[in-house]
Amino acid sequence: MSSEIWQSQNFIDNPRLVTTLLDMTDVGINDLVVEVGPGTGVITKQLAERAGTIIAIEQDSDLARKLTHNVAKQHPNVQVVWSNFLDYPLPNQEYKVVANIPFNLTADIIRKLFMGRENQPDSAYLIMQKEAAEKFTGEPKATLISILLGISFKIATLNRINRKSFVPTPRVDAAFVTFIRRDEPLVNESEIGDFQDFVAYGYVHIQRGRPILDSFDNIFTSTQRKIMERKLDLEGVGIGDLDITHWVSLFETFKKYAPQDRKIIIRGAMVKLTKEQSQLPKEHRTRHW
Repeated sequence: MSSEIWQSQNFIDNPRLVTTLLDMTDVGINDLVVEVGPGTGVITKQLAERAGTIIAIEQDSDLARKLTHNVAKQHPNVQVVWSNFLDYPLPNQEYKVVANIPFNLTADIIRKLFMGRENQPDSAYLIMQKEAAEKFTGEPKATLISILLGISFKIATLNRINRKSFVPTPRVDAAFVTFIRRDEPLVNESEIGDFQDFVAYGYVHIQRGRPILDSFDNIFTSTQRKIMERKLDLEGVGIGDLDITHWVSLFETFKKYAPQDRKIIIRGAMVKLTKEQSQLPKEHRTRHW
């Protein structure tokens, strides 16, 4: 196994912990489950006893071969796929995800699963770095990505995982995070792109120490901003204190009252931000995401 693979993924080697975590999921005997980076198969073996079909996607050829021999042969409902998950097409049917994901690929995996418009999972249960979990759940402070994901998914940390549970031992603790797709998104499906642009614009233009709504001084008039601040009780509130309901209310106000020529200003804000983030080194991509 290459040192690069070992450096990017930390494996759980405790079946009892896996049992505890899987007991927290809604995986059932009729479910199709995608497992990202199954590694040595500790999770895969237990999933095979709970789910209908498991697609285990492993990038490392040695691990994929061992999984096929040690797990798939004993469990016919396990299909091992030698592939980079980021290049693998998501199922075109209902499915769930369970994964101990490589920490350095967390943002890319999240984008693939939840930021696209098609083939999103019904639910996902991901082991990730604790700090990443805080960003995606918006706990204790909301982030751009927690708001964007929160439109379509209910996100929560189910369990904390000590770093000593992994081999090799990472420098950080981890968390088991659930993403449950809402029956209906909090904004209309057709407006999700506009909502993403609206929130991205707000986060990019926020200025430390200034009122939140000053981010939208090119969109709303001074009078509109004062009314919104009063109605939503936003005086002295930081952007991290705005929850998903605040953003939906702001967006509904934007749709109803912002002139058309000002609505154009926000268009493409999400694409622009994503492009800027992709050009940064990984360690500096945390400004908004």
